[in-house]
Amino acid sequence: MPVMSAPVELYPEWPRRECRRNQVHERVRLAALKLKDFIDTSTELGSINKVADKCKMPRSTVGDFLAGRCWPSALTIAQLEVGLNIDLGAGDTGLQYEFTLDDPPTMDELCDTIFGDLDK
Repeated sequence: MPVMSAPVELYPEWPRRECRRNQVHERVRLAALKLKDFIDTSTELGSINKVADKCKMPRSTVGDFLAGRCWPSALTIAQLEVGLNIDLGAGDTGLQYEFTLDDPPTMDELCDTIFGDLDK
């Protein structure tokens, strides 16, 4: 399995700028923004260290997720949601898939959608 570039490598302005070409990346970006907003507005858990301690996970895991140094695992997202009693789900991003089953994508188009346009 190929190694996937980190969010900040694909999107240098992570997480401030939308990932318009990739819904999966956009959902992860929105989860990072929700977590950042939670930390910024929390009176009790207003730091990465406090959130990590509360969720019983390494501080680097939370920090790397927020900074886009790595893609979070499903376990990381679930552990944050349960530990903080919040929903990090993106809901409706307003983005639409570019493909339908009637007009399936080529392998290159599919890879661009999943991994972003690596030629840029």
